[in-house]
Amino acid sequence: QDAIICVDEQNVIQLFNQGAEQIFGYSATEVIAQPLKMIIPSVDRSVYRGYIQEYCADNRTSPVNKPLEIMARRRDGTEFPSEASVSQLQLAEGVFLTIILRDISEQQAALRERKQAEMDLRESQHRLSTIITAISDALIVVDHSGIIRFVNPAGESLFSRPRLELLGYWFGSLYGEVDRATEVTILHPEGKLIMAEMQVVEIIWEGEPATLASLRDVTERYQAMRQVQQTRNFLQTMIDHLPVAVFVKEAQSEPFGAFTFWNETCEKLFGLTTEQVIGKTVDEL
Repeated sequence: QDAIICVDEQNVIQLFNQGAEQIFGYSATEVIAQPLKMIIPSVDRSVYRGYIQEYCADNRTSPVNKPLEIMARRRDGTEFPSEASVSQLQLAEGVFLTIILRDISEQQAALRERKQAEMDLRESQHRLSTIITAISDALIVVDHSGIIRFVNPAGESLFSRPRLELLGYWFGSLYGEVDRATEVTILHPEGKLIMAEMQVVEIIWEGEPATLASLRDVTERYQAMRQVQQTRNFLQTMIDHLPVAVFVKEAQSEPFGAFTFWNETCEKLFGLTTEQVIGKTVDEL
């Protein structure tokens, strides 16, 4: 309930309603005929007095559009923020000012908490943005319709396309097992093929189910592995066609290490196929 206080031209309190009693902790009989400064702290009194004098000078009869924010004081001496609207009343006894005052302690506390929460959120978003921008892996968010909703700078580089072109682009449904890498092929606008490892995780994006994918360029590694495999196949072919028997056994202290390689000449010379020999020892054969 709002406090309604009426003061005369000398700023002496003439009316103090129940709402005022509840807010300030005074009874009406304790306050009536007392100066307004009893419940208005000295730090704001000059401002408040000027506010009242302005109304008296302008002979206004309606409350100000924007309430005056002042610090009020309770009976126990504690001060609290409040909003006060003032209107002037002309009676036969003189000019009276009616003050409608509202305790806004809870609103200001809530406002401070909200501002602090907003500040914490901005700081958190800034830290997250810094991490996402600095991370070397491409990150994209794809909604349930297969549309890209987010891409980081590394994603722009990996796909060789600007962010604005990628956002809203139909990427399709992301596939793959959670916490397990899947190899994907990416086609650049100029026709270049890129190999990437992709990991996916289900998330909520802007209140809707979505998929977050992290992609890492493994083209060089893939090419190196392919080269190694080609070299291995070449050497295998050469050894298989040597006119001498070539076999490899495990290095062990006893002479019964298992065979790990057996070329075609060995097959012809000993009459045993590679499948029969690999993984077995001489004693077993």
